[in-house]
Amino acid sequence: MFEYSYLDIQIIDEYYRCKRSIQEKQDFIERELIKGYLSCKNIKNSPRYYLQWREGSKIRSVYISYKDLDNVKELIRQRKELEKEIRLLKANIRKIEKLYSKEQLNEARTKLTISYKNGDELDER
Repeated sequence: MFEYSYLDIQIIDEYYRCKRSIQEKQDFIERELIKGYLSCKNIKNSPRYYLQWREGSKIRSVYISYKDLDNVKELIRQRKELEKEIRLLKANIRKIEKLYSKEQLNEARTKLTISYKNGDELDER
């Protein structure tokens, strides 16, 4: 059985916080934001905007009216910002996984869950 210092517990707690945060952000992206990118085509010397995204090997597109353009740009910006945050969280997870084995992370998770449920203070050695 692995002995956990206060620092170990904080790092492992961060590991699971990152995992939860990634899942929440991915769920939000799927539920609230749009996938794809804006494409601009000039038709009769007038710009026309299309939202384009991939479905398998096919590229789908839908026309975006001028009145909806700013809203679509904002949704795409929000999605890209969340995707950047997810990449940073995944990098943190990879760093922590280099420090601890999967067995240690799972064992610590069980220990943390029991400690938090019982309201015990964590041992600050």
